[in-house]
Parts: sequence; structure tokens; C-alpha cells
Amino acid sequence: MHRLIVFMLMVLLAFMASGAPTSSLEIPETIVTDMTWDLQLYPGGPNITLTGTAEKVYAKITELNPNYDQDWEEDLTLESDTYIFTPDAATERVPYWVSCVRGKGARWSQVNEGIQFLHKLRGQPHLGPHQCARVTCSGDSGIHWCNDANYPRTLLSWNYIADAAAAVIMECMDSHLVPFSGNVFHDDNWRAIVKGDKC
Repeated sequence: MHRLIVFMLMVLLAFMASGAPTSSLEIPETIVTDMTWDLQLYPGGPNITLTGTAEKVYAKITELNPNYDQDWEEDLTLESDTYIFTPDAATERVPYWVSCVRGKGARWSQVNEGIQFLHKLRGQPHLGPHQCARVTCSGDSGIHWCNDANYPRTLLSWNYIADAAAAVIMECMDSHLVPFSGNVFHDDNWRAIVKGDKC
């Protein structure tokens, strides 16, 4: 009887260990390339293609068109008046879940800066199947976007990726002074990653 009880306890513990979530889940190391952007320098203008992070692309387009912000001011104002991030609204757009992970963390101020850059840029994100791209990177803190589907994916706007990064901040950041990392997994097979990065 004693042996039977010990055996049953061992089986129970093994089952609990295999089914329990782990807080030490690491962000998978993947080969990540910089994002390719199809953008307009001014409303109604032709599309141009640039490659790089949001910070570098924004610097380039404002170099090519110093009036970029003014040219798009009305469009940005209309969008900011109607677009407000909340967890419920983001979930209604695309249901997601967040996994906070251990590893080299990102800094809140730099991630938030990247989110603001994404809100400034027009156009639609596009990635091929099973590809990851670095979308923003500054201060050794990056936002990455991955398409895990078997087909190319185009999002309606950069706000979706900005939403994902904001969700990581809300779920994973304990303090503005403590680096953090996390994955955002969406039900339709794409994800965003916030983590420490070499910029």
C-alpha cells in the first residue's frame, strides 16, 4: 500500500509539472531583418519603399519631405481623435494573449518612443509567411513583428503592432525603471515581441 501511494504521488507530481506554465519561458531567438515600408511622402503621392526601423524610416522621410508631419497633420489628428488604445478595444480587433518572459529586457521609455513612431507612419505592415522583422529599435530596446502563418499577411495599420507593444507594457512592466520583455500572440497567427535588442 505504501509503495502504491508513493507511486501515485509521483505520477501526480509529474502530471502537475508537465502541465504547469513556466515563468522562465525565453523569447525564441530568431533571425530578424529590418522592416520594409511602402509609404507616401505626402497625401496622394506615389508610394516609395524604404528599409529599416521606424526611427530610421521616419528620419529619412522627414529628410525627403521636411513638411511630412504638417502634410499629414489632419489625417493624424482625425485618427488620434478616434483611436484610443484600451485592452478591451484591442482584444475586439484581434484577440490576443501576453506572455511575459525572462531575458534581456527593454526599457519603457524607448518602447513607448517606438510606439509613438508607429502612430506617426502611414501605410500598412506587410510580411511574408514565417517571417519576422524588427519594426522599431532605439536605446537597445526593440519591437519585432512576426507572421507565423503559411501565407503573406497585411495589417490594416501600424496601430495593431503599437497595440501589441502597449499590451506588453501593461502586462509585463513592474516599474518604469526595470527592463521587461514579452510576447503578444494573436489568434490569427501573428505576434509581436518586445525585448532588449542591439540597435
